[in-house]
Amino acid sequence: MKSTTQYLLKLVAAATLSTVFAVQVVAETLLDDLISACGLSAQLAQMPELVKAGVRQGADQGVAFSEQEMEQVLAGVDEHFIPERMQAENTSTKRPLLAVGEIEELLAWYRSPLGRQITQLEEQASSAEALAAIMERADELLKDEERVAIAKELDKAIGATDISLEMQKSTALAVFAAMSKKMSPGNAVKLEGYAKQIDAMSPQLRAGTEQLVVLSFVYTYENVDDENLNRYQRTLANPVFQKFNEALGDALVDSMAKSVTLWIEELPAILDPQAGGQASSV
Repeated sequence: MKSTTQYLLKLVAAATLSTVFAVQVVAETLLDDLISACGLSAQLAQMPELVKAGVRQGADQGVAFSEQEMEQVLAGVDEHFIPERMQAENTSTKRPLLAVGEIEELLAWYRSPLGRQITQLEEQASSAEALAAIMERADELLKDEERVAIAKELDKAIGATDISLEMQKSTALAVFAAMSKKMSPGNAVKLEGYAKQIDAMSPQLRAGTEQLVVLSFVYTYENVDDENLNRYQRTLANPVFQKFNEALGDALVDSMAKSVTLWIEELPAILDPQAGGQASSV
């Protein structure tokens, strides 16, 4: 179990980068335009690959799935971690929170030259290749003390560390459930104990997540000049953007947790079809 726990904690790094920049959504037809302009669609599209990567890594570290089992588990990820559904849930649940004028204000920003530049950079940074580059350049990036300080302010404004931690917990529980069901096919998956382990390790997880968030921001915006980066900071301090980011963060966490629950409920039928038991909920 120790090796399994250590492995799952590695998901923190993988999950953070894909969620750190997804902090942007929520009245009518303009909302779809806003979703597209802020880059949420492209970032949600990467969510299934996060869980798949975790399952594959678990298999590489000793949890041996047969080829058929692996195909079925990964197919279940595609079935339940559906970016379009997650986006629709974000839109429908947060629609009443923004007035049309507020959506227009947000949309004007994302369609501006700086808004488009920031969005493009964030999308590019939400990839496995970007994560590898960030980790390889970590020492170099941390030496830029001025940009590190700015990155910390951006994290506070967006709430990236908090959202990333919640998303990571959901991802870790999903992968833990898959590995546990494979190792003990006749038993129900007990998630409560592992969830408590994650909660107990929250201080350590937060420290690591916050550092990766900071590194990610420094890396992503390193070619944005100081004037434009300061403009971005001022934009994030706007109450409309604060409302927007908070609402979307809540929606992303809720949607991810729902997807995980649905997927876990299907695991017994995938890996232990004769038993047909149910995984316990957290």
